[in-house]
Amino acid sequence: MSRNPNNYFIDMLRSAILEGRYGNAALLPSERNLAADFNVGRSVVRNALKILAAEGVIALIPHRGACVANNSSIRKFRRFIFCCRKISKVPSEMLSILANVCMAAAGERAEVLVSFSEEYDVLLDIADLSYRVQQGELQGVMILENCPPESLRDLRKYSIPHVIINQEADYGSCCCRIDHRSIGRMAGSRLLKTQYPHYGAITGNLSTLLFKEMLAGFRGALAEEEITLDKSLIFELLPTFSEESYQQLVDFLRKAPRPLALFAMRDVRAEFVYRACQELNLRIPEDVALIGYDNISWQDAAAAGLTTIEQPISKQAVHAVKMLKKWYESSVEPDSVVLTGEIIERRSL
Repeated sequence: MSRNPNNYFIDMLRSAILEGRYGNAALLPSERNLAADFNVGRSVVRNALKILAAEGVIALIPHRGACVANNSSIRKFRRFIFCCRKISKVPSEMLSILANVCMAAAGERAEVLVSFSEEYDVLLDIADLSYRVQQGELQGVMILENCPPESLRDLRKYSIPHVIINQEADYGSCCCRIDHRSIGRMAGSRLLKTQYPHYGAITGNLSTLLFKEMLAGFRGALAEEEITLDKSLIFELLPTFSEESYQQLVDFLRKAPRPLALFAMRDVRAEFVYRACQELNLRIPEDVALIGYDNISWQDAAAAGLTTIEQPISKQAVHAVKMLKKWYESSVEPDSVVLTGEIIERRSL
């Protein structure tokens, strides 16, 4: 025999929803959390949700939960928080992404709150975010590049819309990211047109996914022409850019065979290649042909004539903001977006 509905609980939950307690949340709290909040059993909650769905007060989404029925006067995308770690010594990419996110948000008539964190593992205060989302102060969270996996689990647990922009690790979460393998393939294909006899790469830390991916793409492009990338021509220039690492780069270029076609993974590394070539009296592009990636991190790249693959920051920002808005307004997680770059031709090839 079916249970009689708990009319008192249904009235309380209906009132809470119509008064806006959950009106600005992407989803209502889970059955377990609602049961704990109102001190009732989960079966009572489940029955009440079915009744309120039949009334049109809420909508039930398979495998996701219940959300307030779409009401534009309530579910208005107005404000989200942009979370990132502290500004680094090379802040050009972070600040460019932030500026473009703010412009994209303005196009959607939304505000951006910015949160910087000193510590990676406390990037997000989930309890505070959940409260602010349920109170309608925020409609979602955008996270720059990386996020602790446990924080992502909590964001899902509390049904907080979230998008990782410029994701650099594989979290299996909603993100807008660059296809770094395609960047490497693009660089390799362009350098092959030089028909130089030797090919090399200046990388970042190869334990990091994006550099692994760029190197794999670069290798793949060369392999299509039956060219093997010599391990001795892969130089790991770490992001500390210390004088010691610079001298190691000078030694690398001094010993490298020429003419040499190089892929510098980030323009800031290409800057060091220019500096080292000048010290060694090597000509660009006659002795060393060079292509970079990002068109952001070296302010003088255009003046120096560096050919580079542009990181599509503006497109990332527009997509990420629209994804967050869609998730909030529909209560359905959008598909991730993967972008690639475009070659900016200059004089270094």
